[in-house]
Amino acid sequence: MKKRLALGAGFDFAKIITFSVLFLIFSLTGCSSGGGGGGTSNGSQSQDAILYQQALDKYQAGNYTQALTDFQALVAQYANSIYVDNSQYYTARCHHELQDFDTARSEYVTFTVNYATSNYVDNAVFYHGKSYYDEAQLQTNAQTEFPLLQSAITQLQEYTLSYPTES
Repeated sequence: MKKRLALGAGFDFAKIITFSVLFLIFSLTGCSSGGGGGGTSNGSQSQDAILYQQALDKYQAGNYTQALTDFQALVAQYANSIYVDNSQYYTARCHHELQDFDTARSEYVTFTVNYATSNYVDNAVFYHGKSYYDEAQLQTNAQTEFPLLQSAITQLQEYTLSYPTES
């Protein structure tokens, strides 16, 4: 019985050594320098990921016109990208920030229809309603401000019914 335990312990030790050597070999072969990154020119990031990050950086810096151009370029050039839905959402947000509210609202609706399962759908619905409020804040005439505020209230009430647990 003792011989079996000793053999078993030795066998476990051999498995650990073998696994460690194999892991090291696979790690080293996956770490080639220059090129070899699965068809990407940056090695670890694809072109669509790079473009998306650049656009997002511009958006976060308040460069909405440049960000809009980059988000639209990503959608046009990389239609199958995993970043297309996010780019469509941020296209709407850029229009919103540029105070092009009609286009922003149209983009929000298009986004919610085309990407109903996206993590940004609730945000798009919220900002669609908020766009009426933001536009109303720019008005100097009560006759144009009041209908926008009514639309904002209606849209935001629908949002709270659709997404009651969202912050």
